Amino acid sequence: MTQTLRNSLLALGLLGLTTPALPGPEDVATLNAIAKLDPHPRIGGPFFGNDVAVSGNVIAASSTNAQSVSIYRGQDHLWVPEQVVAGPLDEAFGTAVALDGDTLLVGAPNADTVCGEPDCFGGAAYVFTRVAGTWMQQATLLPTSPEHQRAGQAVALDGTTAVVGGRGLPIGVGHVYVFEGQAANWSLTAEFGGPGEIGAEYGAAVDIDGDTIVVGAEHTGNNRGSAYVYVRDPSGGWEQAAILTPADVTEFAQFGRDVAILGDTIAVGANLVFNSNGVQTGVVYVYRGSGSNWVQEARLEGSIWGMEDNYAGVALGQDALVVTGAQLPTRTVATLFRRRGTRWFEIAEL
Repeated sequence: MTQTLRNSLLALGLLGLTTPALPGPEDVATLNAIAKLDPHPRIGGPFFGNDVAVSGNVIAASSTNAQSVSIYRGQDHLWVPEQVVAGPLDEAFGTAVALDGDTLLVGAPNADTVCGEPDCFGGAAYVFTRVAGTWMQQATLLPTSPEHQRAGQAVALDGTTAVVGGRGLPIGVGHVYVFEGQAANWSLTAEFGGPGEIGAEYGAAVDIDGDTIVVGAEHTGNNRGSAYVYVRDPSGGWEQAAILTPADVTEFAQFGRDVAILGDTIAVGANLVFNSNGVQTGVVYVYRGSGSNWVQEARLEGSIWGMEDNYAGVALGQDALVVTGAQLPTRTVATLFRRRGTRWFEIAEL
């Protein structure tokens, strides 16, 4: 299970999620940054940390302006650059990253690999594995439809299962592809078409944990948005089990902007929802359940989230959640929540 944060280099917050004991509401002062990850000198730029994935003591941080992913390996509080993997130019390589053990999955939604023609934008996802201490490209995962799928806009990885989502621009129907394999051997085993609604951008957010996949479609229903849950059946196939849409979301809420799943918990971001004070800050909905039975457990909003901060990026840990939003000099970029029982508490701003 990869833990991923969109559009912000907040691997430090995720490191806290992987520890067995997070601070409680009374221990906010104990949560401190433990390191700062700097890009390789040839990378730099404002887009380092466009997407970040964490697995154990390894962090992968992408830079779309440099078409690369920087990999770090840590021990205690020391994080050492291990390698930079680069993709082809003009493919938006690094738009999304997922990491599980010694396997790295990198999305490149502008790739023209399928049709071989300029501006076809079929998209792709590249598989890298760590062999004898070196990360090597092993496979390229491709959509079945050649044009404008933008596959690789979102990626997720759990063990031998890779999920690749594409928002399907310019008409935005969207599609999701599921692959099984390891190292250089991967096979397409399932495709999800979602609602088939023009402009839905189904597949722009995906996540997987075990036998459950969650797919975001933030523009369904006049931009209310929704999240689709799929479960693996005993034969190894996948079937749609549930569609999540909160009763209180209105038009243009964009529920499904980001999704995360861990065990019996799903988190879904809605970046244009108004908070309890009537301010459009973004809100995160948390569900608990399994299979086709999911019940909303919480509706979370940060105490200092401001107007149009668009908090909706989500990453789950054990009874913990990091939510990302604004990236302004005067604004915090993430909030950490902790669950106790069935209640969620705001712990700290990161």
